[in-house]
This record gives sequence, structure tokens and C-alpha cells, in this order.
Amino acid sequence: QALGKVKDRLLAHVVCARERDDRETLRSLGPKLAAFAKDIKAVRALDSKVTRRMTAASRQLRAYRERQTLREVDPVLLRNVPASLKGYCQVLDFYRLSDAARYSFGRQQDGPQHFTDVRRNVAIVEAWDSSGDLVFGGYSVSGVDAPGVNPEARSRELFVATEAEDGLGETYARDQDAEFKLCAALCAAIGLPVGSPRAQKPFSWEGRLVLFSKKPLCASCHDVVFCQLLRLLPGLNLEVVVDETDGTMGRC
Repeated sequence: QALGKVKDRLLAHVVCARERDDRETLRSLGPKLAAFAKDIKAVRALDSKVTRRMTAASRQLRAYRERQTLREVDPVLLRNVPASLKGYCQVLDFYRLSDAARYSFGRQQDGPQHFTDVRRNVAIVEAWDSSGDLVFGGYSVSGVDAPGVNPEARSRELFVATEAEDGLGETYARDQDAEFKLCAALCAAIGLPVGSPRAQKPFSWEGRLVLFSKKPLCASCHDVVFCQLLRLLPGLNLEVVVDETDGTMGRC
């Protein structure tokens, strides 16, 4: 495009020079115009090769996907998922080619899961008590009836989710976000008594928690994780790692 713009400007000067019968200008600009035309032709030839290769690759990929069949999976078998990018990849590998209508991760609504567009967030938690024993580990996908941890309603009552805007500009209550569900499941796992969030007293549990989130935390989940959870568990050593930002988001 840049070469094309320069060529158009040179051509305009050449046309004006012809109208003025300015032979000196024509002798100067003519070869430059011809050189730019040659360069543009060479670049387009390269672009044509790349376009043909991309088209061929796209056809091969589409043909490969059309040959795939649904793979049955049992989510119970997905255990010991580390709270890291490696664990995130482990989750996707487990559900690859599974039924997208049954295990939804994004815009794909049916057929074998290919993860071409993972719209929903995936979060993973690992928690250890003060003795270093793992007391809770799990993953969750944002959305109603999404794969992974889905705590009971009573556990969810420990936290208050608010409305927040997503990456597409849509605003809705975030009580089905992966981070929210994992915090509720953690509290249930360590035996935190269920009660009103406003009346809930701090729980005398000490330990360490690592929360990995593929996407940045929304305002609601940030409040749940960094404020509400720490009010309930003041003895918690918290580390949050977000993949789509510059590493560690925060430690408390």
C-alpha cells in the first residue's frame, strides 16, 4: 500500500509534467515511476504465493476438522490440574474433540471441540493448608453449566458478585464466573460455615492459595478474590497469576 501511494503521487507529477511539456522533469520522474511499478509487481507476486499457501492450509485444516468425530470424556478423570498455563493447556487437551454442545468453552456450539475461539475464561485453583497439604484443587470455566467446578448454591452465598462489562461490552452479573465459583468451592472444601457475607466472621484457617486465570479478572471477580475472600480468610497467603497480562497480578 505504501509503495502504491508513492507510485500514485509520482504518476500525478508525471501527468502534470506532460501537460506542461516539462521534459527535464519527465526524464527524472519517468525511471522512478517505472522502478516503483516493477517493485509493486514483485511484491504482489510474493503476496500471491503467500495467499495461495494460506488458502491451501485453510482448506486442509477444514478438511481435517470435518473428518474428526466426537470423543467421549469423563470430567471426573481430569484431576491434579496445576494452577498455571500448563494446567490450562491440560484442560483444553482433555476436552479437545469433545462435544461442544455439552462442554461449552466459547462460540462453538456443536461438533467436536477445536478451541478455535475460547471466549469463556478458564481459571484454576490450588490451595494448601499450613502444613503444606493440598486441601483443594480444581478448575472452572465461566458460564452456566460450564465444565469444571460448580459449587452448591449455599457456598455461593458467601460472596457477592456484581455486574461488570466483558470484553465485548456486555454487562451482566458475574456470579457464574470461573473465579467466583472457585472461591465458593474452596470455602466449602475447608469447611467455612455458610452465612450471609455481611455477617460472616473471619475463619481461622491458614494456608496458601494460587489462582491462575487465563483472562484478566473483571471488577466483580477482583473484589471477590482480593477483598471478600481475604476478609473471610485473613490467614490466607494469596497469589493470583493472569496469563494475558504481564505475569503475576498480585500477592497478598
